[in-house]
Amino acid sequence: MAFTLVRYDAAKKALALASRVDEVKNIRDRAEAVRVYATQARDYDLQNRAATIRLLAERRAGQLLLDMTKNPGTRGAGRPRRDGTAKRRYSRATTIPPTLEELNISKVQSSKWQRLARLVDDETFEEAIEQAKERFGELTTAGVLRMVKQVAKPQTTVVESEIDLIAADLIREIDSANQRERLDEVIRLRSRLNPTLRKKLILALDNAAKYATSSSWKLAVDMPVFPAEYPITTASVGNNSELFSDILNLYVPPGAKILDATYGLGNFWKKANRTEFTVITNDLHTAGADHKRDFRKLPFADASFGAFVFDPPYSHSGTSMKESLSIPYGCDLSKATSEAEIIQMYIDGAKEALRVVESGGIFIV
Repeated sequence: MAFTLVRYDAAKKALALASRVDEVKNIRDRAEAVRVYATQARDYDLQNRAATIRLLAERRAGQLLLDMTKNPGTRGAGRPRRDGTAKRRYSRATTIPPTLEELNISKVQSSKWQRLARLVDDETFEEAIEQAKERFGELTTAGVLRMVKQVAKPQTTVVESEIDLIAADLIREIDSANQRERLDEVIRLRSRLNPTLRKKLILALDNAAKYATSSSWKLAVDMPVFPAEYPITTASVGNNSELFSDILNLYVPPGAKILDATYGLGNFWKKANRTEFTVITNDLHTAGADHKRDFRKLPFADASFGAFVFDPPYSHSGTSMKESLSIPYGCDLSKATSEAEIIQMYIDGAKEALRVVESGGIFIV
């Protein structure tokens, strides 16, 4: 079938006239090949035109797959012919539909394309493609799906959840070699970069890294095997309040109940978004604390908190804890005569944390 990629209208007509899945897949594969080439050549206009045709082809293939009778497989195929030859599965003369393997289509592709076909009507789908290009620049399946929600004209058929498609496309975006190559080029030529843009790019990358790390933890938080098999590691530089805010974002899920057993003046919380959590504070000598108890003998039930913040006194004069440091932390160790007694205080505080924190909770020291 004659087909010129850059001629958008001709490509649409070719897809509309195609009556077989293999014809449409041929168009789709050729468009994808051009898209990959355009990405490597950094021709973003051609890349988007090729991506548009690929998406339209995948949707058309999905429509044909939905209309096509499912291949019955080998079961019930009957006996072989008398000459011993097998029946041909797919030709223009047969009514037996081809298998996905014969069409060179994976089950994942088949499922994805059929979901695209069921989403909305053709006009809405094409409108979503154009809006995705205007809004996101680079055309992706995830971007189109986001715009579909804004311009959708619901069909009578049930629309399936597209979260798997969005996640798969996000993986491609995150692992995009094109994005890494552009960033490497900017880094290589950084001496020529506008200082203001350079600073903004650094801040954007820092924020993206923090958000990505926080998001990866939130995705893994209810996967029991994840922390053991895929530990999350990170490194941050900042003062106490900045680092504490990062710790909360990384390890404490929104809505968690947190006990700060050594609240003091609340310096840790200066940059934290307390509205995301239920925070209970404790300190012997801070007027604003919710409770005034020794952190080794807390008045709370077992397993009543999702996280426990513990910042005990750690400076002493050699033979005893300095009173100015010990009392505000929630205990009075001014009479401690040895470092062993101070260490015991840490142990007792940790034991109390273990008691009041629920299984799987977070202990922040």
